[in-house]
Amino acid sequence: MAGNAYFCKNENDLFFLYKTRRLSQWLYVAISIDDIKDKESLVTWLNERPEAVRQNCAVFIAARSALRVLAIAVGGFQCSDWLRKREVTAIHCVRCALISSVAAKLSTDDMKKLGDYASDAYSDGDTIVDAAATSAYGTCDAANADASAKAVSGAAFATDAAGYAADAAAAVWRNVRADCSAWADHAAADVTCGIDIAPLIEGEFELTPDWPVVREKLLNDRDPKRVADWSFWIVWYDKILRGDPQDWVMLYEIAVSQEIDWKANPREVNAAIARIFEKHRLLREIADLKAQRDQLASFTASAEMRSHNMPPELVDADARVTQSIQIIWDTIDEAEEELREEKPEPSRLKKLGEVLSRATAEVIRYCGQKADIMVTEAAKKIGAAGGVAAAGLLASQTDAAKKIGNGLVEFAKLLGGG
Repeated sequence: MAGNAYFCKNENDLFFLYKTRRLSQWLYVAISIDDIKDKESLVTWLNERPEAVRQNCAVFIAARSALRVLAIAVGGFQCSDWLRKREVTAIHCVRCALISSVAAKLSTDDMKKLGDYASDAYSDGDTIVDAAATSAYGTCDAANADASAKAVSGAAFATDAAGYAADAAAAVWRNVRADCSAWADHAAADVTCGIDIAPLIEGEFELTPDWPVVREKLLNDRDPKRVADWSFWIVWYDKILRGDPQDWVMLYEIAVSQEIDWKANPREVNAAIARIFEKHRLLREIADLKAQRDQLASFTASAEMRSHNMPPELVDADARVTQSIQIIWDTIDEAEEELREEKPEPSRLKKLGEVLSRATAEVIRYCGQKADIMVTEAAKKIGAAGGVAAAGLLASQTDAAKKIGNGLVEFAKLLGGG
């Protein structure tokens, strides 16, 4: 519009004005968020966003709209006999929702290419389950669009289908308006916005079946023809509903991984996802433990601290436990390096886990023998709180290392390393 050219020299300036919502509306917005009540008004509002931000805004809205009715699609395709006879499966639906949610946060070429997947899995039926699935596929269209105009169309398509699936248009569009406001308030400087910036549903939003019902079925389904471990998807969707932060690095890897055969049955797909999930869980635990390394070293590896603040019993027996502590940290570093390999070696992970188990057992045994003396004597030197910290720090940190060791051995089994 002419006003934009007058007030803004480039799209960065335009985005700045957009973020100051009242000023931007006064300058050039012909339709406000409150006016969004149907597909056409959403298209109009999206098309008035600056070109630089329009696609991400469209993907964000499409993803959250589809996610609200995902329970219908998953419940229908996974738990209904007549729907399971089709080529479309619950895995197709959740994968589309995953792709779009990651694309809203990490708009990469890889994510855009994944949008092509939607055309292969498209559902053209006329049930509410089909509509819910269609909404999920529409989000991929938005994420894959080469131009913002196509993204807008995909978003409108996904949202409209979600409205049909939910059979509650007023609730759907109320939540879409909330999404528009949330995006305007939280979009980052790089014009991306994660779907985890707010709870998924605002106010009443009735679905049949709703998520608690579908969740229970997924957890307890014992049908040998379709049983699978859905724990990853359940945790993922529970966090989406609450608006909890997501591990976007892990989700991105799942979305683009070549190790997952998405055409396989749900059992095989979810097992492949579980391996990626477990790898990232171990990496998070390692990162948490390494963040406390300096604190641990200050109580156990500092000669000055041992000489002046610790009881003689700790100093006298320190050589053996210090060696075990060094082994723990060296092994933790090696395990992290191995986990970051494109294809971690199961036998090496198992060996590292066993080394951790032996070293932590030595430290835990030592701490248990000296605990009472350490608390009493160290408290005299550095106060009660410091004495308890000195006594308990080795044991608590070593427990965490032991857990990582056990996790490495179990992960090696997941990877086929016995």
